Amino acid sequence: MCKILISIKPQFADLILNGQKKFEFRKNLPQREVERLVIYASAPISRIIGEVEVTDTLSYAPSTLWRKTYKNAGISKSFFDSYF
Repeated sequence: MCKILISIKPQFADLILNGQKKFEFRKNLPQREVERLVIYASAPISRIIGEVEVTDTLSYAPSTLWRKTYKNAGISKSFFDSYF
């Protein structure tokens, strides 16, 4: 079982933990298959706030990724575009 710690902005971490955001977008995928994410909420909270199960990892071009995830992305299209 691979578990990783990731730092996430508090507003997005809260959305993940309450189930409104089902995807966490990263430019670089982990080297190994991840089964659990330990969520560290960045400043101003600056602490671990929870852990979630990873059910799948998706790797697509940004346009395809958005099309497959937008309903549960928890972010706006403009935020997504500025990130990628």
